[in-house]
Amino acid sequence: MGAAEQSLPGLDGALIPGPVFFAMTLLGDPAHKARHRSRIAYTKDRKPFIHNYPDPDTEAAEKVIKQAAALQMRGRQPSGEPLCVLVVVDVRVPKSWPQRDQAAALDGRIVPTSRPDWDNFGKLCSDALNEIVWRDDAQVVDARVVKRYSARPALTVEVREFISPL
Repeated sequence: MGAAEQSLPGLDGALIPGPVFFAMTLLGDPAHKARHRSRIAYTKDRKPFIHNYPDPDTEAAEKVIKQAAALQMRGRQPSGEPLCVLVVVDVRVPKSWPQRDQAAALDGRIVPTSRPDWDNFGKLCSDALNEIVWRDDAQVVDARVVKRYSARPALTVEVREFISPL
């Protein structure tokens, strides 16, 4: 049975997430996937064209994640199985907030609903971990991104391969 033919969790003969295949935590303010940039450029004969290029901060963050992931994989081959991914984004509590709001944020009573959006963290990890932790990000069939406040900002990624319970 090919990967495309395997059943999803909750269905008869379903695959279930197995033990952790890969996990890493990067301390510091989490980076996110930013939009590509554009500028008007000119050819040698002065014809204008649009030059699109990736955000430099995004490229730098992807490079750090790739390097950390490669070290964490310790030479193992990327997974070829269907995957379950958890990304936990621990965001710094704003120092400008009143003490009671800071305490509420650290207790989980206030959650970060501001930008960047949750999916920008997931996209950054998905692109950075391609060909290092998994062969292709199309293998990710179950993913979750959790944004929360923390006194210790960090980005944590946990990957599990789906397994057959039989």
